[in-house]
Amino acid sequence: MHSIPSLDTIFLVSAILGGGLFLIQLFFQFFGADLDGASEAFSGDASADVAFKVLSFQGLSAFFMMFGLTGLMFLREFALSAFVSLVGASAAGVGTAFIIQAIFRFFLGLQSSGTIDIHRAVGATGTVYLSIDKHKPGKVTVVVDNRQLIRNAIVEGREFLETGTPIRVVQVLSDGTLVVEKFTPER
Repeated sequence: MHSIPSLDTIFLVSAILGGGLFLIQLFFQFFGADLDGASEAFSGDASADVAFKVLSFQGLSAFFMMFGLTGLMFLREFALSAFVSLVGASAAGVGTAFIIQAIFRFFLGLQSSGTIDIHRAVGATGTVYLSIDKHKPGKVTVVVDNRQLIRNAIVEGREFLETGTPIRVVQVLSDGTLVVEKFTPER
């Protein structure tokens, strides 16, 4: 007949398993590996990822580690009953998993795509970087969203714009080329 493992053993195995997984995960993170990579193979919505972080590798390792450590503490150090130790250990594990989820949600909120909507360049001023002829595009520098961009540009009208000429963007073509006009700054 097999004996049922004691609660001490269950807590100890959970603490060792969760702590070991946590240390392995920490080791791999220092060297750039990602243990949740399987979810990256799918092209689903990224916002669903945050909702399920509780069930992630990090969440599960945190749950088992805190479940085991807290259960051992309640059972051995505070000499509480088995039921109270189980409830307390479960609450600590679930609480830790939700804290991990909150931390991930916070850090995902700090993320930025870094992309610029080039259509926001309309109305921006800048200078000609490479001269623009009426039949040959050149390049201009403009500041869009506090970033200096060098973009292909054509001139509106029939004039030649030499390097250093102040310009204003009047339109953005479908390929991202800027249509510019000569700009005279008001003094």
